[in-house]
Amino acid sequence: MNPDNNPFTPGQPVDPDFFTGREKQVNALLSIVRRAKTRGLQVGWISGERGIGKSSLARLVGYLAQLKENAIVAHAHLGGVKELNELARNTHLQLLKDNQSQSWAKVLWDKFGKGIKSVDAFGVKFELEKTADTLPTRAGDFPDALDYVVKTASEDREVLALTFDDINGLADNPDFSHWLKNMVDGDVTGRKKNRVCLIFAGLDERLRAMQKANPSVIRVFQPLINISPWTAEESGSFFRNAFAKGGAAIGKNEIAELVLYSEGLPIVAHQIGHAVWEIAGAKKITHEDVQAGVMVAANNFGVRFLESGVLQALKSKKYRSILRKIAQRPDWHEIEFSKEQLRSLTVLTADEKKSMDNFLSRMRKLGAIVPVKEHDRGVYRFATYMHRIYFFLDAWEATKENGKKRGR
Repeated sequence: MNPDNNPFTPGQPVDPDFFTGREKQVNALLSIVRRAKTRGLQVGWISGERGIGKSSLARLVGYLAQLKENAIVAHAHLGGVKELNELARNTHLQLLKDNQSQSWAKVLWDKFGKGIKSVDAFGVKFELEKTADTLPTRAGDFPDALDYVVKTASEDREVLALTFDDINGLADNPDFSHWLKNMVDGDVTGRKKNRVCLIFAGLDERLRAMQKANPSVIRVFQPLINISPWTAEESGSFFRNAFAKGGAAIGKNEIAELVLYSEGLPIVAHQIGHAVWEIAGAKKITHEDVQAGVMVAANNFGVRFLESGVLQALKSKKYRSILRKIAQRPDWHEIEFSKEQLRSLTVLTADEKKSMDNFLSRMRKLGAIVPVKEHDRGVYRFATYMHRIYFFLDAWEATKENGKKRGR
């Protein structure tokens, strides 16, 4: 089918019109945007596995906050930021980028834009002079500078809603947790209330790193949202809407297959849907299209998202066979399993059972599986849903290939 009409966008935030589910979480985050108008600084956290849709949720909230709550909105990706002063500079640069077309933003340009060296023809590439001191670059100035942005746009906008994404480097900096906690405490106890809402999006491990540095920091996040995989109904709705948007017909059985293989993870749903769309030769999606698309998606998924060490280990036929047999068990949807369970699997060969200790040790070192601390020793789970799903898809592909060979 025409690739220009492909409604699936793997690796990109979802268009707000194409967003599925999460209504409760969206409302909770919009409520703190509203609350910031009258009560001052509010802080929320969106947590979840890689590929679960944290960035897409944050972008939808920003879109709705601008539309319904009259908010100034910016979404800052801070993957390379490690220091607080870098955070302040990058945030204000992103504010200028995301709001350059707004009439009220001219005042911000006049105040903060002198340090910007160049803007490309499409207005999306910004470079800063190394000696620029016109942008707020000190973390201590951050709250007042954000409040100045809101006051500048007060005739048009009522609140500032900022999303901080990819805070890997910052979360590992102990100063970040202390700074954030002090900033919130200062707003609560101070006389002036900054009409600012900060929404952080990150992995659970980043939140734990911040909490380790300052155990009290967890209290500043209200709400603290953890995103779960889509339900089967939500996954089905996603696929139906996507194919309908692209003008393609798809039956209930094909939808059920796609729901099964994506296991509620948006990033996997987009990968599989994209592959199916590229393979389909007509505007009627068939069972064969789905099967072929899943096989392509499984290979692409492994190359893009699994660590090179895991992929290298999978060249061992024995280890790959063990992983496939674990992953294809439908009763292990929650991705937990014990050493005893593995050894009791009748599908494992005697040689595979004998190699179980070495297999588990190797997979742990590579980060493909991790111990479950809440249980007794010897209980594991796949490190992420993406690991679980990749091995599931890989097992499914192997089953289909074996079936073809037997049919020859």
